[in-house]
Amino acid sequence: MKKITINDKESGIWKRSALAFLLLIAINPMNIHSQSSYFIKDPEGFNFILQVKTDGNVINGFTREKAILDYTSKLQYKMIKAVSSLEYPEIIRFQGTMFGYDFEGAYSYLFSSYKVIGKINGDSISYSLYDKSDKIYKSFKGAKVTNYVKKDYDKLVDEVIQLTEDNIFDPRILQTKKWESFKKKMKEAAPGISDDLEFQVGHYALVRGFDFSHYYLVSNAPSSTAQDDISLKEIDDSTALLKIGSFLKGSERIKALLDTIQLKEYKNLIIDLRGNPGGNFTSTSTVANFLTDKNFISGFFPNRQWYEEYKRLPNESDLDKFSLIDGDSIQKESSYGFYIQSKGIDTPYKGNVYFLVNRKTGSSAEALTIGAKEYHLATIVGQKTAGGLLSAKRFKLDNDISLIVPVNDFISFKGYRVDKKGVEPDIETKVGEELERAIKLIKSIK
Repeated sequence: MKKITINDKESGIWKRSALAFLLLIAINPMNIHSQSSYFIKDPEGFNFILQVKTDGNVINGFTREKAILDYTSKLQYKMIKAVSSLEYPEIIRFQGTMFGYDFEGAYSYLFSSYKVIGKINGDSISYSLYDKSDKIYKSFKGAKVTNYVKKDYDKLVDEVIQLTEDNIFDPRILQTKKWESFKKKMKEAAPGISDDLEFQVGHYALVRGFDFSHYYLVSNAPSSTAQDDISLKEIDDSTALLKIGSFLKGSERIKALLDTIQLKEYKNLIIDLRGNPGGNFTSTSTVANFLTDKNFISGFFPNRQWYEEYKRLPNESDLDKFSLIDGDSIQKESSYGFYIQSKGIDTPYKGNVYFLVNRKTGSSAEALTIGAKEYHLATIVGQKTAGGLLSAKRFKLDNDISLIVPVNDFISFKGYRVDKKGVEPDIETKVGEELERAIKLIKSIK
């Protein structure tokens, strides 16, 4: 056998090469083939398992592969792929480039896309998502897991089904093919569910075609405090614009601004409810009372017992069977649900009133809108509203998740069911042209 000898010069080259390789690994330990699982905590949403693969300086992250197929048909999945830039769309998928411990790339969450910048440091990962204006949308942190034990999602699915069947406002819903299909698909998917995020997304995907709203899974994590977004602006000497971003709180603020409107005797009042998701009835009653000196009833909220016994929509002759709710307080108890009544005030606003609405005007904001429309208290300008008007109850499934179930329907006093239909405007406009159209209408009347 021929003996191989290495001289001092060659030995030095080998040593330097080996040292460089070791330094490369030390500086950039992820730049080799690897795959790890991280448990990601969403501070305001649903936790999930993120698989992270690295190949050289390329990093890929994703939730359970092909999970979406468990909640969609093959045709629907093809349609999702058609509108996605990804060959295999997942609930979450990102791809980026590693720079030492840091990485940067493109991040997809269902149909939303963001820039992602993050860091992998030992057994932890952290990253932030940036929107198109390069502002931070959300940040996440997670820890590496080696023996992840997932929840018993079969049991959780059974609880969801049982709570719904025990509490849904109309038992006839449970006899439909849609409900039977939902139960079947949810039970079939349960064994493969990887984490809470998939549980929530899967549930949402399967209930989208239902004929009722207010049915979803929510996180028990504390959400950020909602802002009032209530303001008053003078368009000109005779016209005021009252913006009410939500009715979640702020009835005192609304009342103070309404008093200002009354004091200045504006001839025209534009109330902007665009994007208003609703809230409490105390705030909506404050607005409704301001517009009239008469009692008027926005509608009924019949419950399960009503539909079990009467099997029809309530009407004006059924008023004595329901509880009166004044603001957010029920005046008397009833087995069949409640109705909303506004009492008016002695000196109501006497000018012309216009409501601005769009497809994000929902819930109690829709109750106010349908009441104003049916009693001719305002001209409704914009697009059809969201069609999300029911009363729901929250049921805790575990420490992380709760189920929202609609326990009361809503039927307007004139017999119109708003949920899944919305309130049609009196004057329809393109998105973004609502205020301009209302001002033109005011000028045409002068």
